[in-house]
Amino acid sequence: MPRSKNAVASKARRKKILKQAKGFYGKRKNVLTVAKNVVEKGMTYMFVGRKLKKPRQKQPPINSTQSQPKKKSKASNNLPQQEDTTISISK
Repeated sequence: MPRSKNAVASKARRKKILKQAKGFYGKRKNVLTVAKNVVEKGMTYMFVGRKLKKPRQKQPPINSTQSQPKKKSKASNNLPQQEDTTISISK
């Protein structure tokens, strides 16, 4: 009797990894061994990123004057001065 290799499950595993590797450039998206490494590395970054996010959320927001956008003032002394140019016509 021939050996059963369970191709259905192994193809499903490959398909799952290649689906996760969508969007990568070159061999990273379609070669299984490369995609597997890239996806695994991405998963570790994803895990670490979630852990680093928690203490950052607990910190109060930065309220310095440099981080806020500057307001444009509409004061009359800042506007360009217009000279009075009236033309008089003599008859």
